[in-house]
Amino acid sequence: MLNLKRPKRLLLIALLLTVVMVFLPVAGVHAASAPFLLALGDSTGYGLSAFPDPANRDLATLHGFNDQFADALMARYPSLTYLNLAEPGDKTYDLLAKLQQAACRAQVKSARFVTVCIGGNNLLGPSLDAIFGLWGIDPDDYDAPDGSDMLTALAGVLAARCAADPTYDPMDDFARLLDFTDPAAIAFHRALLQGCADFQKEWPLIAGQIQNLNRTCEFFVTTVHNPLRVSGPADPLYPLYLEFEVLLASINGTIKAGELIWGYRVVDANKVIKNT
Repeated sequence: MLNLKRPKRLLLIALLLTVVMVFLPVAGVHAASAPFLLALGDSTGYGLSAFPDPANRDLATLHGFNDQFADALMARYPSLTYLNLAEPGDKTYDLLAKLQQAACRAQVKSARFVTVCIGGNNLLGPSLDAIFGLWGIDPDDYDAPDGSDMLTALAGVLAARCAADPTYDPMDDFARLLDFTDPAAIAFHRALLQGCADFQKEWPLIAGQIQNLNRTCEFFVTTVHNPLRVSGPADPLYPLYLEFEVLLASINGTIKAGELIWGYRVVDANKVIKNT
């Protein structure tokens, strides 16, 4: 007698496999058609390096490298969603704290693409505190994303000084930060070293958390660029520029060393900022 149960069972399995093969590509296409780009970081990731007209610092016109990356991805994935959580002023400590928040963790988990640009404020923060502090201005008292309110306050203080003394030169006060016998300079340069040390300690925790939350995302990390611009060795800012170069070499070395450990791709900040 023929066993009809076995052919029927095989036929049922074949039908099930056919159904699976039909629906799997559909599910795959759906997942690929709606990827999510998440940007994390500081003012550079926020886009403050990308005012089309530097003389008109209108935040509504910003179109930074994360925005441009989103544009490029949308050409390939028209239904891409994009969220930029980068926050001007954030240091590595702030991003580490943000990654403890449930909402941020959920965003990281669901992202197909993650970009991170962090570390600049580990040096820029102490610099702003020291420089503006020379004229009695506390950066923590101001909250404009581009620092315009703080710059306006500084301009007012300097105008008052110049009105009281026409021979007053603000660079005479600034020179205190380059005089290593001055307590202000000693505190400033210690703060820069501490900012660099904080990055070395906190960056591995940031990268590790992102990888643990989402091991399948495409993860991009931008190096940190030197925000100081000098005309040459005669520029009063040149010694500080060189100090930043040394500290940033250490920070960027840490970023590059983690590429193989955490599987991200390193993006040269000088190239992406130049093109924004």
